[in-house]
Amino acid sequence: MRSRCRKLSAAALSASFLLCSLPLSGCNLFKKQSVDQSLEVIKDSTPWYGLEKTMVDLNYEDSEYETVEQEYIGSIGGEAIFYVREYSNLPEGVFYESADLSLYNDNHLDFYSFSGEMTRSLDLDTILSPVMERDGARDVSELGCSFTVVGDKIMLESHPFDENYNRGEVIDILDPANGEITEGEPYFPEDPGKLVYGTDIYSFDDTEIDVFVLLGGYIYSPSDCIITVKNGGTTVGSTTLGDITDVDNYETIKWIMKASDDTVLFAVEDPFGVEHGVFAVDTNSGVVSSYNDDLTWLEEVPNIANSSYVSGVGNLVCDDYGIRLIDFENKTSDYIFRFDYCNINRFDVSSLKLVDYSEDQILFAGDVIRSDGPVYNYTENDSYLYRLTRAESNPHAGKDVIRIASIGDISYAAAEAVCAYNEGDHSCFAIIDDRYLSSTDPLDTDAYMTELADIENRLSVDLIAGDGPDILLNTLNLKQFNSPDVLVDLSSYIPEGNYFSNVFDAAKTDGVLYQMPLTCGICGISTDRENAGSTVGMSYDEYTAFVSDKCNGDDPVDMTQLDFFCLCIDNMSDLFMTEDGICFDNDVFRELAAYTNDNIFDPIVIEYSDPFEEWSAELDAQDEEHPAQLMTIESFNHFAREYKFDDKDPVFLGLPSSDGRGPSISCNDSVAVSAKSDNVDGCIEFVGVLLSDEIQTSFADSGATPVNVDAFEISAARSVQIFNDTMAEIEARSYDASMFNIVYLDDEDIEEYEDLIRSCDHMPTTDNAVMLIVREEIQAYFAGQKSIDEVLDTITNRVDLFVSERG
Repeated sequence: MRSRCRKLSAAALSASFLLCSLPLSGCNLFKKQSVDQSLEVIKDSTPWYGLEKTMVDLNYEDSEYETVEQEYIGSIGGEAIFYVREYSNLPEGVFYESADLSLYNDNHLDFYSFSGEMTRSLDLDTILSPVMERDGARDVSELGCSFTVVGDKIMLESHPFDENYNRGEVIDILDPANGEITEGEPYFPEDPGKLVYGTDIYSFDDTEIDVFVLLGGYIYSPSDCIITVKNGGTTVGSTTLGDITDVDNYETIKWIMKASDDTVLFAVEDPFGVEHGVFAVDTNSGVVSSYNDDLTWLEEVPNIANSSYVSGVGNLVCDDYGIRLIDFENKTSDYIFRFDYCNINRFDVSSLKLVDYSEDQILFAGDVIRSDGPVYNYTENDSYLYRLTRAESNPHAGKDVIRIASIGDISYAAAEAVCAYNEGDHSCFAIIDDRYLSSTDPLDTDAYMTELADIENRLSVDLIAGDGPDILLNTLNLKQFNSPDVLVDLSSYIPEGNYFSNVFDAAKTDGVLYQMPLTCGICGISTDRENAGSTVGMSYDEYTAFVSDKCNGDDPVDMTQLDFFCLCIDNMSDLFMTEDGICFDNDVFRELAAYTNDNIFDPIVIEYSDPFEEWSAELDAQDEEHPAQLMTIESFNHFAREYKFDDKDPVFLGLPSSDGRGPSISCNDSVAVSAKSDNVDGCIEFVGVLLSDEIQTSFADSGATPVNVDAFEISAARSVQIFNDTMAEIEARSYDASMFNIVYLDDEDIEEYEDLIRSCDHMPTTDNAVMLIVREEIQAYFAGQKSIDEVLDTITNRVDLFVSERG
């Protein structure tokens, strides 16, 4: 039975494996490791680590209970520890308030070796009985406790309520060696205006740092963040951050790392994820002070919140490409291990916790959530143990190397395809090429497009010169690559059978498929069926009438004038392509520009001096019901959550256009093969892996709509079952049922979503470098500074020059 999880509370992990004493900056043992960009053939001497992978969930497939949840909490003495809760729904006629919960629940800590065997188990229902009696809880789940490993003990944080219903905190200590509990003293704030948020505990060798937060009574009201430092269990100092800084609203630790033998650094965030400074802890004295030294070099480190401290090695951070050593002395964050030297799923490993590291063995453990479910607040997690062991030689020696590049993140299914390809009987070995990664916030439109334009230009030049990757992932929307000089024609490799064939057709350029779509979705203006006319597309006049009559003047696109214009240009990108290339000097461009200028206006932005008022306004805006809105639906689960949960009957309409086209096909996952690759046959084999039933099912199960209809329907049927089971649970609880529309799904809902996908016949594309020119020049027309002809002359000249120089 796969685990079904409503996101168990998790505390920070501190690695407890002890290695030889080495400086935090590393030494020759942990040297910088880079993938050889000139490596064309795997050598016998190329580093390799074999992978042992254990899915912990499989141990509970035969559980007598209906649902099993597990959460990785840490490691002690070479064993990984998971909190496991098994439970069944209460039978009809049994009510939660009076039920004997012990009949329907089983809570335990299970210990696993990293070879995957469960070595022992602790019965929490028995061990925690005195704690439950103290806190008035009938079951471990009612305690709501979180677990943190500190040294060789487990801290249990729970939050009892006093007679006035004030939330407190108590930390009990469990000795896993004998199952004994040392009870802590409950704490309740003296100030009734404060709310206990909780304590995060971090350990670095013999030093323990407790971060305790008391929240104000409402958002943005002052909060207390208290840092307590302990050495060998003895408190050496305690500091309230508000006493040493002007900022008085903290909520969480963004990252915390050991910078030297006697210094720990940490960054704090407010409730909205805004960083408010870095602080230094003197672990000898316990003194906390502001830290002002340059840390800009840390900005290049993704996933920094998932750092691990391994004694004798230092602070390590995992991302999709490898393991970085954070060296504060030398201000570097070099990779000391690259995942190209093993066959590990990149998506999974960035979610796992690094437990131990040496040159011979690397251990990971943790929980992976790959997608949201069909119901809000429903997620599924899988728990894993990974052990990488250094091999004496590389089993792939002699294989040609093919390089795979993506501008954005690589999905779980695509990462799994890389693993499947490398494990298979193929003549090539796939390596991820990280030369073309984007790091700019997409919400900063101009900066993001500028970076993408630079990346795409470099990638285009490299592909034409034969210096680029062999395979491109997720670049289907970039039309500048679609030519026989750059990419291989994949038309003859379109799979036969039950597929969304319209998606393949929409992805073609002049009848040629240069980039193979792997997943699909729908993008358009979503509204109730009663608001829609007889067609799914709208002219500009029809859109004006729709906004006025059906939306009460509320523009469903809700963008600035400039962004609206560029969105519509990309949506009609095929109308600006000629035999000679890109041409904007036509009636379609003029008509759209005139309509946008006369009818689309920037949304009104209200400036708030009071952050609480701004927060309240944002919440109110989120709760507003809109007659229509621009939506992109990527999966059946998303479709069910967005519409079926509230029993809506949606219709998708196209953006306003010159030809009244309907909603478009979205595509997040695609693959293309470089025409200059020396291993085209090997690359085509990888395309086949991505289109295989196994990987297409992985796409479906990880929150996408695969182009393989059979894989989609199998996954969607499972989502329907989960949705209906959840509805049955809600309906059985009358106090919940009164708050929801009780709706059950069936095969017709799956067919409805399929029909939506099949109804689309076009796919927007863009060229970010070209669109930057359009964005810059069209603003003079919107500002009344130039005529449309003057603007088009400038755009045409600049675009023609740029494209000719790019090649």
